[in-house]
Amino acid sequence: MATYKIPGSLCAADSRQIAFGNAFDRACSAAITNQQLEGLSVDIDVADQDDDHQALAAIAYGEASTKDVYEELAAIANVVVRMMRARGYSAVRAFLTGDKTYAYGVKSVRYGVYSNSSMAGITRSRGMMLALRAAENALSANPTDYSNGAYFWEGADFAEKVKKGKSSQRYERGFKFTKPEHNIYGMKDNILPKTTVYWKDARNKDTTRVRGEYEYAYETTAAYGGTVFIRYAPQWVSATGGKEWQ
Repeated sequence: MATYKIPGSLCAADSRQIAFGNAFDRACSAAITNQQLEGLSVDIDVADQDDDHQALAAIAYGEASTKDVYEELAAIANVVVRMMRARGYSAVRAFLTGDKTYAYGVKSVRYGVYSNSSMAGITRSRGMMLALRAAENALSANPTDYSNGAYFWEGADFAEKVKKGKSSQRYERGFKFTKPEHNIYGMKDNILPKTTVYWKDARNKDTTRVRGEYEYAYETTAAYGGTVFIRYAPQWVSATGGKEWQ
């Protein structure tokens, strides 16, 4: 173990989700309380990176916006670990390279920058140190879930595509912002006509017994920096029997 200092401000100015119990979180909370967000730094204990921490920090750094918002990085790390375990993987890198959902992520420039940086280089970058802290949280025995149960995320490219009327499978299946603060790109909900799903009989034909109804397949759970976090709506899961991680 070694102690490193995170350069610069640690927390988003609008942060409201602070987990207490270590030096990072106590300093972050104090900074918000005192409204002294700029120039804050704090010593935290971080292990010299094992492969899981390096791969997870790299994907969080690669997929997040360049705003260096801890909650955004941490929520991405939460989602990756949740999906990794749901899909039966035990190692982060094997998941990132083996699951086609994340194949593009490991080819991003920022993923490569983090992966190719030494620990000395990482400690000089506030964004990379926050990504490492995010990985530590997500892989810990009792992580704080900044994503609020999300299985997916979307960024600026998603919003741009929708606003330009281009095809977006996730948006077209029905999409709801559950809180105004999640709508960081000024988009509209996409609430569809109600779909009623019926239980099937032994021949896989619809019966008259209603299984469930839904008006949208996806809903938001959180938003930080430039990233919106998403899950399947419970009504959709109940009606279709779909898997939350599929």
